Amino acid sequence: MQIIEQIRKRAQQKNGHVVLPETGDERVLRAAALLATQQLCEVSLLGDAEEIRNLADEKNITLPADIHVINPAENTRLDSYADHFFERRKHKGISREEALEKVKQPLFFAASMVAAGDADGCVAGSIATTGDVLRAAIQVIGLKEGSEVVSSVFLMAMPDGKVFTYGDCGVVPY
Repeated sequence: MQIIEQIRKRAQQKNGHVVLPETGDERVLRAAALLATQQLCEVSLLGDAEEIRNLADEKNITLPADIHVINPAENTRLDSYADHFFERRKHKGISREEALEKVKQPLFFAASMVAAGDADGCVAGSIATTGDVLRAAIQVIGLKEGSEVVSSVFLMAMPDGKVFTYGDCGVVPY
């Protein structure tokens, strides 16, 4: 079985919830539609529902009805997420008002969903830099106790079945 098929099968079995914050990117909307259609996971898109639907229509993307669209600025969990972020960052001098504004940003809201257990994961980086994605995750979720290094990898599945794993040397240069 190919690696991608294995990953899809495991995703279907887990039935997790993934949040996608970069909804201004057509590729993200296409991925959301694919994930939902193939029932790989529950999907939440962050942003203005009308703007997301308009972009989807413009790009001929059919978003299944079971995809959740969440506007961070209007979400009922916003204050709770802001409180959590404020508690994590007050030692750095952030005010409660600054925490509220920060978690309205899609990357920080998505990380807040994961930190609160409202989503199992977040996929980002199609628009945002690796640094921006990691900054939100580290500041909102934090590192596992005892961990000091953060990195990422990606898999490249070749037509002949070989799989290559590439580490992100932009984060850990050595």
